[in-house]
Amino acid sequence: MTDTTAMSSENKMLELSHSSMQLYHSCARKLEFRKFYEYSKWEESVPASVGQALHRGYQQYLINPDDKEAAIWEMMKAYPLKWQKTENDLRSMQASYMTLLAMMAYPAMEDYELAYLNINGEMKPAIEVPFRIRFRNVEIPGYDLSYIGYTDAILYKKSADQYTVFDIKTHRDTSYDLTPKYLFDTQCIPYAIVLEHILGKKINTLTVNYFTAFVDIMQPDIQIFQFEKTKQDVQDWLQGLYLDILAIKQYKELNFFPRDARSCVLWGRPCPNLEFCHSRDPALINHMLALAAAAATDAAPKHKIKPWIDFEIEIGV
Repeated sequence: MTDTTAMSSENKMLELSHSSMQLYHSCARKLEFRKFYEYSKWEESVPASVGQALHRGYQQYLINPDDKEAAIWEMMKAYPLKWQKTENDLRSMQASYMTLLAMMAYPAMEDYELAYLNINGEMKPAIEVPFRIRFRNVEIPGYDLSYIGYTDAILYKKSADQYTVFDIKTHRDTSYDLTPKYLFDTQCIPYAIVLEHILGKKINTLTVNYFTAFVDIMQPDIQIFQFEKTKQDVQDWLQGLYLDILAIKQYKELNFFPRDARSCVLWGRPCPNLEFCHSRDPALINHMLALAAAAATDAAPKHKIKPWIDFEIEIGV
């Protein structure tokens, strides 16, 4: 499952991902601080932390559907209890428990079973499958460029004899039909390329399922929104990524990543880069960031990806 093409030991790593490209599209300056200055102030949030806990619980259930208690325990261990004030919080542990029960009881999932992948001779459950995609025809000087990610789950649909990807989404969105939210979502599109490499054959369409869970203590709501991602969708994603990389390369060469003032305040909080953003002087910025890092107690945890699937492709025109 691993390509033998080596990266240069002289270059720095530049790992793009769905989340970092979202950051780039919200404000290119934020991407500059995150990826080129390697500064990221850790900002934990209740929705993200609760979502991660429910991911852990449900993924454990996919691995062993006969042991629901193990799934509940995984969710409870990961739950950010420090944020909970009372059991009436909308995303309380009690609400998460009831939501996880509803997720495990969802009848449409009976037609699916978890896929297992042969990774270097070891069969591993297809949960949080780490991958790296590298590019033959686009580069940023001084950096080993790649696109990384994790698939939530790869499942096998028994009635259709088909492998499909599942993306677990937890939310408090009161809209009943979330189709417009996920119809053109690009997060799962690279999974089609990854799945081709796993199966060793071309895939004309990829079935993507958004397994959504409305977190609530009284009325948790579970739905699946299914979309067929075609070769054109994959090509559109690759073309868009290619153009974004060319723009990032130009910004880096000019030492000018543009700001977007609409992103200076998000969710009622100022951008963590705001105190450094006035400067364009790399030496001054590095000095200020070093002082900030020395005083910080909330630095973002660094995870070095160890991809199961690692390959190279050509993108662009």
